Amino acid sequence: MERAGSEKAMPAAAIFALQRGDKIGAIKIVRGEFGTDLKDSKDLVEAYLRTQPAMQAGISAAQKESMRRALWWLAAVVGGAVLAYLLLTRQ
Repeated sequence: MERAGSEKAMPAAAIFALQRGDKIGAIKIVRGEFGTDLKDSKDLVEAYLRTQPAMQAGISAAQKESMRRALWWLAAVVGGAVLAYLLLTRQ
């Protein structure tokens, strides 16, 4: 049985989202365009990405960079909280 949307070309908006590293956005666009459920939409996007190794590498790099930034923000928030605690409990 063929999945809904598998015979159609990937929507240009979904490709643009993938080029920006927004895999979740691409899945949402595919769901809206093809009317597929979440799993089928994810499978369609991942199948497309398997045909685009350079784009897939770019998404992996974007995810790593996003994680690195999140860890830096977390470290800054924890450091600020510790500093605020030390300043407020100082007698």
